[in-house]
Formats: sequence, C-alpha cells, structure tokens
Amino acid sequence: DWNAAWRYLELEKELYPEANLLTVVTAEDGEDIIFSIPETPKTAVLPNCYTLSPRPPSFDKTSDLCFVGPATVNHNLDAMRYMRDEVLPHILSLDANIKVFVIGSSWQLYSQEFTDTPFVFRGHVADLDKELSKYRVFVCPLTYGAGLKGKLGSAASAGLPVVSTSIGCEGYPISSANECLISDDPKLFAQHCEMLLKDKNQWESKRNQLRAMMEQNYGPRSLDIYVTRLLEASEGNVFSTHQ
Repeated sequence: DWNAAWRYLELEKELYPEANLLTVVTAEDGEDIIFSIPETPKTAVLPNCYTLSPRPPSFDKTSDLCFVGPATVNHNLDAMRYMRDEVLPHILSLDANIKVFVIGSSWQLYSQEFTDTPFVFRGHVADLDKELSKYRVFVCPLTYGAGLKGKLGSAASAGLPVVSTSIGCEGYPISSANECLISDDPKLFAQHCEMLLKDKNQWESKRNQLRAMMEQNYGPRSLDIYVTRLLEASEGNVFSTHQ
C-alpha cells in the first residue's frame, strides 16, 4: 500500500503542475495537495452532488444497521473488522438480535472471516436508495480514509440517520450535537446505535437535520455555487471556449 501511495504521489507531482486548475472535493484536500506539491496550480472545490430521496423511509418500516462499500477497498474491509471486533460486542450486549447488513461487492471473499456473526452481505444492488430504505441506521465506522465519504452522502440522501467515527464524516459540515452521532469510542458508538434504533424522536431529528445539511451543501442547487466559484477561479484559463 505504501509503495502504491508513493507511485501515485510521483504521478501527481508530474501531472498537477501541468494543469491550469485542480478541482478537489473539500478545501482540506486542496490544502493537503498544495502542502505536498507546492507547484500545484490553484484549486477549486467541486464536491459530490446528491439528490435527496423524495420518499425517505419511516421509523416503523425499518430495522437493523447497514453499511455501504465494496470489500475490495481496504478502508471498508477494515471498517467492518473494527465494527465486528470493537463495536459489535457492545451492541449485542444491548440487543442480541441486531443484524448488520453490508451492501457492496466482493464480500463473499471474506465470508468465512465473518462466520457466526450477525453480518448479512447483500452484494451489489441495482437501486441503492431502495435497498437503504429497508434499514434504520447507517453506520460509518471508518478508521482511516480521505475526502468526502460518498457512503455517508448516499445514506443521508436516502433518509437514514448516521452513526460515524470522526474519520467517517470527515469533510462534511457535521457536528455530533446536530446532524450526526459521532464517536471514536466503540462503547459509545454502540450506545449511539442503540439510541437511534429505539428512540423514534431522536431518529427523526437526526435524520431530518442531516438531510437539511445535505440539501443545503450538496444538493443540485448548491452545485451552482461551486461551479460559479470554479469558473471564477479559472480566470478564463479553463473553459475559455465554453463560457
């Protein structure tokens, strides 16, 4: 992994200085790139864009926990290992019947590793919003990763409240007091899950605040602001023939 990372860095050092403008998904990503590659041109933020589901799920028609991501991405695999080893024992002490549904490809390669656990691997699904609408709480127990986490955006857009580690919600304007329940302590993470699984009022409050944040910052209307800033940052060097 380290060797691959260094190879990518060398490619970035060659490519980025040749560009007129570099788009990044968060301002922090831009700062990190400029720190590592001072010759990088100006950066402009162009984040993921999400359309909120017009019919989000209701508390009474959902159950259990879920996660999204292919097993071929290391931080997803390690997140589920962390969930299994560190968080799940605390959750099972609160609710012995809980299940964790994992949506994404290639998890069958690790089925033996998760034998005798309440993990249910759903594989790839054609309609992610429809699949997510079955579950009550989305968990994002990432222990490392960079940039905006698309899985959290997908869950929020589908209408699920989220329990996350600090890494899992990194890059979003999220606070644990409002849009999301955040903890890097496995026991508290489990307690957050239990509360949202059982408390309808808290479930609706967190879900609605998270959706409002997503619509304000990452909905189609907000994209206009980002594109305008991108064009302004280009100063005519980019898209000069398409203005």
